[in-house]
Amino acid sequence: MKEISGPDLSLSIFREYVPDIAAFLEEDKVPGESVICVGKISHTGKSSYIEQFEFLKSIVPKERHGDIKMTLAAPNWYHLRYKEGKAYPKEVYGSDEEYFKDIAEAYRTELKILYEAGLRNAQVDDPNLACRSFVCVVSGCGSADQGV
Repeated sequence: MKEISGPDLSLSIFREYVPDIAAFLEEDKVPGESVICVGKISHTGKSSYIEQFEFLKSIVPKERHGDIKMTLAAPNWYHLRYKEGKAYPKEVYGSDEEYFKDIAEAYRTELKILYEAGLRNAQVDDPNLACRSFVCVVSGCGSADQGV
């Protein structure tokens, strides 16, 4: 994955009807940063969330560790925001199915690491999926280059 921002970030890669993108555009702003796939996706073996979980365990009584709940970014987050052909290079993934297969495997690894550390409550968090305008996202809101 590669983070892009500033002059390297073009609005032409985004689906303009996705709620968070639409909110930026309403304010004549460009998203502050974004991450795109540039190679095969795999888990590094180091959890992105373990430090936060360990911190929570340090401030919650041990008998309540099983009640700790953490939210994780939704697996579809970096795909949903981008127009077709912009979430990953075609030479890296031939289809969305291949792309999401690797994302799913990375999430399985992340969840296994967190489970082994004691996490029992994980929530996949994507506010876009709860947005009223999600009907627009599902329908594609018009042109084929915006379709989901």
